[in-house]
Amino acid sequence: MTPNKKHYFFIIFTVIMACKNPSPEFELLHRQTLPGIPSASGMVVTESGIYITGDNTPKLFKLDQNYEPIAEIPVSDPALSGPDGIIPKPDKPDFEALEIITYKGRKNLFLFGSGSKSPQRDVMVQVDPETKQKVHTFSLEKLYDRIRNNHIPEGRELNIEAAAVNGDRLYLFHRGSNLILDYSLNAFFRYIDGNTDYPEPRAFQAELPRINGIEAGFSGATAIPGENKILFTASVEDTPNAIDDGEILGSFTGIVNCAELKDGYRPDTVLLSESTEKEEALKIKVESVAILRQLSPRKIRIALVTDSDNGRGSELLDGILKW
Repeated sequence: MTPNKKHYFFIIFTVIMACKNPSPEFELLHRQTLPGIPSASGMVVTESGIYITGDNTPKLFKLDQNYEPIAEIPVSDPALSGPDGIIPKPDKPDFEALEIITYKGRKNLFLFGSGSKSPQRDVMVQVDPETKQKVHTFSLEKLYDRIRNNHIPEGRELNIEAAAVNGDRLYLFHRGSNLILDYSLNAFFRYIDGNTDYPEPRAFQAELPRINGIEAGFSGATAIPGENKILFTASVEDTPNAIDDGEILGSFTGIVNCAELKDGYRPDTVLLSESTEKEEALKIKVESVAILRQLSPRKIRIALVTDSDNGRGSELLDGILKW
């Protein structure tokens, strides 16, 4: 190799190494309980406040920017719940995903049932954040059956845990086998409105990190503004299926690059711990994530909510993620 070629090779190698993204880092800034919000499972942030849903409550909760509750919106039949306000597991719609989506020219909140039991969990509820009213309940039974028949291994339960809109795409995240279902948003709503047949998604199986040999499972997601990327959370729980709870071992957050999706895709992740210097997992089950504000092109302030699986002790954490 001539000296010029050696120099050229060195420049190319240096550029490639410089362009490789560093691993994400998370710094925990604040942590608090959420009294009165049981089993938090989904969260979005809007200009007017923070909305949180629980998987066993008939209400959608609104908080202000200081995490103080300011409103409750009924999203399912309150008669389903007991004296403690909790819907028993056999009856709950299991709202695990919450996203804000522009529909018919207006921004609305949409809650997605997990689909882990049919038909009671095969629902999607539309809420108008301006009027603070439930607008409509849609059945997703046939759409979810399509996913079960075409994309879920036999003997496994469907378990939609997160939804994120990135541009004109809707991404649904299935926890059981870490499947990412990529839909045309327009095709999805044409189907919901009864104008077309079932939309067919592109499906990609991701590989997530493990704790004690148990792979993490998707639990929350939201698009990063201005990027073709999705911020997500995943938790590790020692349980054999999508319905029963198990020992909570820890959680991760990470970033999916939508342009790089393929089977076997391994997103960049970071283990959630007390500090950046301590790599011991927080024994929390993070269920959702939202972006509070963008601090720089690769630095965001985020909020996370947890589900303790005891029907009571939900928590909110906020911190800084950089990558």
